[in-house]
Amino acid sequence: MDAGSVMYASWNVEASSGREGGVKCGAQVAGDPCWWVQPRGTSVPRRVYEDVVTLKNFLKRSIPAPPIPAPPLLTPPPSLDASVLTAALNRPDPVLIETRPGETADRIDRLPLIKDEDGGDVVDIWERMQIDARTDPVIADLFDTFHLWGSETDRMNAFVELGVGKALAEFIGRFGVKPEHSIADVGCGSGWLAYSLNCIGYKDLVAMEPNAGATMLLKRLAGDRIEIINDLDIWRGVRNRFDALVSMATVHHWEHIPWIAIEARRTMKPGAYWFAVMEWFADTPAEFVEAMNGHPTRERYKMYEWAYPASAYVDLIQSVGFTLNAVVPMYYRNNAYMTVGAKAPLPDTVDQDALNRLVDENLTGPNGTVELFWAEVDARRRAPGYKMFTRPQVMVFQRTAVD
Repeated sequence: MDAGSVMYASWNVEASSGREGGVKCGAQVAGDPCWWVQPRGTSVPRRVYEDVVTLKNFLKRSIPAPPIPAPPLLTPPPSLDASVLTAALNRPDPVLIETRPGETADRIDRLPLIKDEDGGDVVDIWERMQIDARTDPVIADLFDTFHLWGSETDRMNAFVELGVGKALAEFIGRFGVKPEHSIADVGCGSGWLAYSLNCIGYKDLVAMEPNAGATMLLKRLAGDRIEIINDLDIWRGVRNRFDALVSMATVHHWEHIPWIAIEARRTMKPGAYWFAVMEWFADTPAEFVEAMNGHPTRERYKMYEWAYPASAYVDLIQSVGFTLNAVVPMYYRNNAYMTVGAKAPLPDTVDQDALNRLVDENLTGPNGTVELFWAEVDARRRAPGYKMFTRPQVMVFQRTAVD
């Protein structure tokens, strides 16, 4: 039946005493009252289009249908015409829905939930880790990955030589952030990133770290060249000071992401950028359990960590006055912004030069990396596959107006 050949304006069926063996029924069709006899013992048809066609035949006239606009076609950037993301943008598959009931005491039920109420003594934890690294291959591998061997000064210098700070400096420069601008390293830990930026010429730097023990070396090395804030009350009193925030492997330690994001937002100037680098991701229950159980320090040293889907970070942060402005995917520039880049070698299926061009040409703006991020989020909800934009090296947020 051609449902598009008629227009149904309203449906107000009523029954009254009618002819023998039937019920008199009425409806409004294109604004005109119409009546017919419905045989007793039968129900008024429920499908709207069937009802309207019945009335149209009764009226012996044709009611033209309004034009139905075609849905917009989502298209990728020109450089992605041949990419698998083209299919993702047009949503070919249904969303995956798990319906198996499973069993009691599954891996989520058995997952230890770790929370150190006092925040932990970083110095004490670090001393224990150094001892464990000599005999435990898991902790030794952690030291290899994050360049943790040697003295405190050796570790700081190793991070500078790694080039992550220099690469990030070049990247934030693409957003107009210059060495003379005011920048805060939020949740800086030992302050490696802030120290690296200072070494290459950034002057107005703040290193914010609630645990004073973690920043003792930074204080000795940088002196008064970097302002260190360990007191959260002081941090919460800062208003509209910074042109940019940077955070490295920080947000997944926050127990309430929107709350702390609001506190960070208040320190930023309107329109300022926040560069969130190297977070911890898991999209499915299986990935989540594997990540949480496989973390080398979470349970052993009672350190609070939580793996989220990339889209969760974005939604939570955007909900409190930020807009996602750009996304740097995994493998871009050989993972130049990650201290753990060596743990994610380039797959054979990824063309490094093509990926670099894709991101460079479409970093911001409509149909840019943000569109590709959401396309990949949607695609992975419909079918398993690659994860590049949903395993970002950097998520760039901008403080935006709240109406």
